[in-house]
Amino acid sequence: PLVPFLAQEGISENQQRLLFDACKIELQPFTEDPAPLFAGSLDGQKIFDDLYTKKDLPATVRDEGLDSLYSMLFPRIATLLCRIPAAVKDWENNAWSENYRRLDVTCPPEPVSQVESSGC
Repeated sequence: PLVPFLAQEGISENQQRLLFDACKIELQPFTEDPAPLFAGSLDGQKIFDDLYTKKDLPATVRDEGLDSLYSMLFPRIATLLCRIPAAVKDWENNAWSENYRRLDVTCPPEPVSQVESSGC
């Protein structure tokens, strides 16, 4: 549905490729370290907002005047990335491991009766 929409909006194939390539380049690091995806609650718009409050949109996008289209496209592609079941499953497993590791660090071992009263 995105490609026909972009074509209908008069976006050339070259500009479409530029938009998709920019999204791919910007999202690539999240496939290596998905922590920012979880920080964004696996929500493409929140991921976009978090990423671009810290930096400018890609120069290639700005140079072509495609800011508004990129701002619409990136969150949708990020949401699709978050929905890839195999990737999300691995990321969830990593998140669980990290949560348990943090739990071990923040809550010292105590007898069960003391743990219940301490809140850990």
